[in-house]
Amino acid sequence: MNTKLATALVHSGTGVTQLNSILGCLNIPNVTHSLAGRRLKESGKAIEEVALESLQEALEEEKDSDGEVEVSVDGGWQKRGCGRAYDSLSGHCTMIGCKTGKVVGYAVRSKGCRICEASEVKGQCPG
Repeated sequence: MNTKLATALVHSGTGVTQLNSILGCLNIPNVTHSLAGRRLKESGKAIEEVALESLQEALEEEKDSDGEVEVSVDGGWQKRGCGRAYDSLSGHCTMIGCKTGKVVGYAVRSKGCRICEASEVKGQCPG
C-alpha cells in the first residue's frame, strides 16, 4: 500500500475494512491495518501541513486594512443529542471569513483519549 492510496482513503472517508472488501472483490490481496496505519500517519501529516498553509493564506486575505477579521463560526457534535444526552465522542468547529467565504480556522475535539484509555487497560499511568 502506498501513500497515494492512503491519501485516497482520507479524501474519500473510506476505511481499511472497506478497502479490503473492494480489493477482495478484485482478487487483490488485502492490506494490513498496521501498514495502512503507517501510511495514513505519513499522508495525514502532509495533509495537515497543506491545510495549515491554506488557512494562513485565507486569513491574510480576509484581513481588512486595519488587520481586523470578521468571521462566522459554526460547530457541532457528530451525533446530535436530544437536549439531555450528548453521547458523541467527537465534535468540530469551523470559522469562515465573512468577506471571502473561505475557512480561516477549524478545530476537532474528542471526549476520549486513546493514550489514556490504553494506559488504563494496562493499569499504567499515561505518558
